[in-house]
Amino acid sequence: MYPSLYVGQHQSRTRSNFLTRALFVQVADEVMADEESDVVSVLTEAFLNHGKLLSEVRREMFQLLVEEAWKIAMRSRHYITTQCLDTPTDSP
Repeated sequence: MYPSLYVGQHQSRTRSNFLTRALFVQVADEVMADEESDVVSVLTEAFLNHGKLLSEVRREMFQLLVEEAWKIAMRSRHYITTQCLDTPTDSP
């Protein structure tokens, strides 16, 4: 009927579609940003937990190495002590 009115409605729909798409893209970007921040926070937490666990394992390994070295030292000391306290043998 009225071509100018039809063009105006068409432009209005086009703008509306554009704004809807722009809003959708903005919301999608925010969701992606939230997901990315969630992923980053999960990865950060995993990295920190890994660091704590690694520290505990290193501490335990160091403790085991110290205990093993202590056992070796005590065996050596015991061996030396028993050698010194053995009854002398007659040398020919």
